[in-house]
Amino acid sequence: MLRSSKRRILIKATIIIVTVLVLFASLVLGVAYSKKNILLQEALTEMNARLEGKVAVEEVLISPFENFPYISIDLRKIEVHEDKSLNSDTVNLVEDD
Repeated sequence: MLRSSKRRILIKATIIIVTVLVLFASLVLGVAYSKKNILLQEALTEMNARLEGKVAVEEVLISPFENFPYISIDLRKIEVHEDKSLNSDTVNLVEDD
């Protein structure tokens, strides 16, 4: 049986570890939310560099707990154009509600 002082040390260590994990998760989610537009632009730039046409996304939603432990990224109103001009014909339009 653990003595009282060892038990207190174990409880304090557990509280510290849980607090650090919660703070880390909060930090990661905060950065993801605050930088979502920058991350979207980087992803679109990479897709547009690899594709012949142009890809445009109107809205991005981040859902950290919908498919826990994975973070869900919901792209709304995705347009794929025939060439790099947004005035060109739309090859594909996906509207997610």
